[in-house]
Amino acid sequence: MTLGKLAGAAQALAINAVSVYGVFVVDWPVGTAIALYWAENVIRGLLILALLGIRRKQPTSAFLVLTLLFNAVHAVFLFVIVGFVIPRVAPAQRFEAASFRQGLIVIAILLAIEYLVRLLAKGEEGSDSYVRRVVVVHLTIVFGMFGIVLFDKATVLFATFAALKTVMDVWSQWRTSRAALS
Repeated sequence: MTLGKLAGAAQALAINAVSVYGVFVVDWPVGTAIALYWAENVIRGLLILALLGIRRKQPTSAFLVLTLLFNAVHAVFLFVIVGFVIPRVAPAQRFEAASFRQGLIVIAILLAIEYLVRLLAKGEEGSDSYVRRVVVVHLTIVFGMFGIVLFDKATVLFATFAALKTVMDVWSQWRTSRAALS
């Protein structure tokens, strides 16, 4: 077990803990937490693009198109879930701007630290794991929308989603971590 793998797993847990803590401890609405997961994807994609640009790796344009496409499609589903499904099924779980800003600040700081370490350690950009992560998160959101409608329980769905996303993020970090930090 290397220090790099431990740091990557701890980072993934910390980022995921923001939304989980917000929903189950601070009583943030599920709509806010789901929006935070989307915002995390957008920020992570931008940071990877910045690293690709700094290192002049190709194909930056292909990654740009892919991240824009996935995040745009994800935004449509997010809009449907947060704007229509959650208000109908669980009005108390509607998106809330104040808690979104709080979570976004913490997540952005944690992601900036992660990518600063990658830049300084000359580690990988994370574009391959990003694409896998976005696909998993997107598919979970798509199926999650149907789960909310079928079960009328936004918090149960969120707990399942958060658990799957956390396991996938930690596994991805564990699998792709370099020994550069060890």
